[in-house]
Amino acid sequence: MKRKPRAAPYIRRARQRFLEGTWHRTPADAVRAGFRSLEDWADILNEERGRERTLARGDPIRPSHPIREERRL
Repeated sequence: MKRKPRAAPYIRRARQRFLEGTWHRTPADAVRAGFRSLEDWADILNEERGRERTLARGDPIRPSHPIREERRL
């Protein structure tokens, strides 16, 4: 029997953050029960996806220094 592929790391992190403080096993269960909303899930997922893309490019997550950032623009 073929194994189901694992979700991408950013999806696993988003799922963990979304389910913090609830007893639900999946995001769909939490939404159905009314503990969370789909908008919350989308926000967390997009945030984690953006963080993963930033790390993949090798850019720092936070700006190095505000003055240097202004000079770059």
